[in-house]
Amino acid sequence: MQAAILECQEQALGHADVGDDDAFLLIHGANYLTAFQVIVALSGRLGTRLPVRLVMRYTTARALADAVLE
Repeated sequence: MQAAILECQEQALGHADVGDDDAFLLIHGANYLTAFQVIVALSGRLGTRLPVRLVMRYTTARALADAVLE
């Protein structure tokens, strides 16, 4: 799950230096639009609709993966 999230984050940002414990929104300068792109891509991969607030609340790939798997 973390790998899929990282791929979605990296695709939205346009670079591949996001780590499992990086605060995606803070460290990499992501914004609401970027968060939306991540959640749309991840929702497509999982075949389910996820709320964008997950990316806003769980800011690392590890935390987001844990939240999605709950």
